[in-house]
Amino acid sequence: MRLPLVGLACALAAGAQKSTLSPEPPGPENPELRMEAVKLLERAAQTGTPARWLTHDQILHFRVMNPGAGEAGEGEIRNYFGMNYLYRTEVTYGDYRLVDVRANGKRGWLATPVMPPPIIDRIRKITPLYMVKFDHEDIIRSIHDEAIDGRAARCIEFVTAFGEQREQNQICADKTSGVMLLFREGNVALHNSDFFECSGGLFPGRIVRTVDGLEEFEITQKMSLVKEFPQGTFEYPPDAKMQSECGQFRRAFEVDTPRPPVGPGPGVVEVTLRGYIGTDGRVFQLSPFESSRPDLNEQAIQLVSKWTFDPARCDGHPVTWFGEFRVEFKGY
Repeated sequence: MRLPLVGLACALAAGAQKSTLSPEPPGPENPELRMEAVKLLERAAQTGTPARWLTHDQILHFRVMNPGAGEAGEGEIRNYFGMNYLYRTEVTYGDYRLVDVRANGKRGWLATPVMPPPIIDRIRKITPLYMVKFDHEDIIRSIHDEAIDGRAARCIEFVTAFGEQREQNQICADKTSGVMLLFREGNVALHNSDFFECSGGLFPGRIVRTVDGLEEFEITQKMSLVKEFPQGTFEYPPDAKMQSECGQFRRAFEVDTPRPPVGPGPGVVEVTLRGYIGTDGRVFQLSPFESSRPDLNEQAIQLVSKWTFDPARCDGHPVTWFGEFRVEFKGY
């Protein structure tokens, strides 16, 4: 379940997660339990994946429960999906504005400021529907019936073990429709409700992210089929920054990424940063993305700023790449 964050668009990116270190191995797994757990996730993925996407729009209104200094309490993302890979997104959140159009093999975008607020990236990762798969690090412990927001569900309890780190996680799927109602990774959880149909798939109309049981933000999601978009929908914005879409894209690969020394304690603290990998493979313009220990942010930035990569490549040519970087402080 644990996925590398650099440039990954589908990870939960819950850097505020809390885990523990344990010298004990996680123990054997019941093969029948794992088979049932995999089937539950497969059904959830199938339910939320249309056989064929039709032209549609998507409106995401979100509300932040405790915005930080200078942050807005709510915002909106509008996405328009046309045929032949036509795409337009508009984002409004506080002082941040984005218009991004992709058409005819080119992308034209205009953003003020250039780097989006962290909340925008978090929302993009979990909409229209967040889906996961089990891997060798996930050990299924039990599956039981439970009521989630009044709906009968099958809930999977599992441990994710990576190295010495252990994380207690849970996934609950609706017993009737199969949709995913709850995904809990450590102390971070996603709650899905108010499902609706679009293009033959079922999607949550309301998504709530909680940390330590407290609501961090909520999303109201709407999607509707569109026969024809208004003229000009997929025109590039004035003064847009233009770039060609890649025929072949290769992500960046780690070359030298030293980790912080292990401390004397039993816990693990994760700090997730955002920043860029340049065409020379060096990292720059780092800022905190998720952190339960702000006092470690500067240490994480100093460490990651020394990391080096084989840069991302577009049609064989090095390109600058925006990504996320997870730093684990073990023994804190």
